[in-house]
Amino acid sequence: MTEIPGFEIKRELGSSAAATVYLALQTSLDREVALKIMVPGLVEDVALTQRFIQEARTLASLAHPHIVAVYDVDTAPDRRPYFSMQYLPGGDLAARVGRGMSESALIETLEGVAQALDYVHQRGLVHRDVRPTNVLYDDSGVPILTDFGIARAVGSAASTGTDFSAATGHYISPEQARGGSLDARADLYSLGALTWFGLTGRPPYEGADGFAVAYAHVFEAIPRLPKEKAHWQPLIDRALAKEPAQRFASAREFLDAIAQVSTGASGAAVADEAATQIAPVPTAAQIESAAATASSNSYATQQGSLPDLSAPASPVAGPAVSEPSVRQPANAEAMRSAEAPAAPAPPAGPTITRRRPVLPAPAPRAPANAGEAPRVAARWWPLAAIAAGVAAIGFTLYWQFGGPSASRRDAEPPSAQVAANVPVAAAAPIASPAPSVPTATAPTDTATAAAPLPANRVGEAATIAATSAPGRVQACGHRCDRAAEPGCCRRRCVVREDR
Repeated sequence: MTEIPGFEIKRELGSSAAATVYLALQTSLDREVALKIMVPGLVEDVALTQRFIQEARTLASLAHPHIVAVYDVDTAPDRRPYFSMQYLPGGDLAARVGRGMSESALIETLEGVAQALDYVHQRGLVHRDVRPTNVLYDDSGVPILTDFGIARAVGSAASTGTDFSAATGHYISPEQARGGSLDARADLYSLGALTWFGLTGRPPYEGADGFAVAYAHVFEAIPRLPKEKAHWQPLIDRALAKEPAQRFASAREFLDAIAQVSTGASGAAVADEAATQIAPVPTAAQIESAAATASSNSYATQQGSLPDLSAPASPVAGPAVSEPSVRQPANAEAMRSAEAPAAPAPPAGPTITRRRPVLPAPAPRAPANAGEAPRVAARWWPLAAIAAGVAAIGFTLYWQFGGPSASRRDAEPPSAQVAANVPVAAAAPIASPAPSVPTATAPTDTATAAAPLPANRVGEAATIAATSAPGRVQACGHRCDRAAEPGCCRRRCVVREDR
């Protein structure tokens, strides 16, 4: 086990090709720290040793809430350089995305990393290794940017293979893959790739090895997000643009784009919550109050009078009670004023405005004697209408089929009925000399007259033959002496068949 004076090493936290990180207790301050020590086999590599010490010095010069803090830098007894820094027990971004990360948590992480990069870029540095395992969280969940091992000044070139392998290739910019000059926009490309990873759980480009991934960053089209994440696509398109001039010019612009995405996501969440909101269940008191109000309004409508909504509300003392509206005589107010003594003044107290249509009230309970008359008066008219209709129908049928004329004919003897019903054409001396019955119909009438009649009709037929001309057979098949009237079937005939 490695021994460092002033530190008590507890366990290993992680390792890379160049260094190992341990959880240690700084005995002088009794606090836990992350102790980063170079691996023994690289001590003789002067370039790597210088880069390791440069990382410690760079971090020591930065003071930002989203950048890991460095406490001490020194060399161990075996000549290996080390430095102690802030311990971050919250794990890294890769682990959180693997467990499942909400968009709001991702936005909070991206904002913290973007603020850290903006701080670094303003001091003329480029991180060059923004990836999920280099974004850690403290015990409060605050995102912290770490591992400035390959940080360089703006305008420097990524010229060594060591730099390329350290970035792992999945999050490097196209110009970094080509070994070109780098500036702040290279870190913003890596931040865009980090955003893609947070949304999908995988890097934007994959390949068999680092060189295949680097080729994809340079030449392949920008990938597309699934439909449910499509509101992030404009930010991804600009952050992962192949040409630096088409990307965000600064971390501040990236933060503005994140704010727009955050606003859109919050609006959609609020709309979804409003659409799925469940109406509150009314209480028993609310249900009883609503039923009482509905009953009161229904009763007032039956009486033919509703409260005057335009009338000003009058202040009264005590709880408001809704009363049913009942029709009163025109002089009812004067009669009440003359009979009832003046009401005493209400006691002092809070004034409550009464509005009958609005305030709920119990169902009206009128006295037995006072309330019966209005209710009976409100219910008799349907029966009266039905009786009037029945009377009208009966009167019409009476006059249509059994009026006074038919009754009189039934009362008269057959000879009188025949004499009264003889057609005008049969009385030759009184009317025109020409017979009213055409000659062509005479055979039909004669044949009909010669037809055998029932025994109870022989006398009537003889009377007809003796007093008038033969009757005319109507379309209904009855013999009728009133040939001039087409409504024979609706009248009583002197001679007719039994029905």
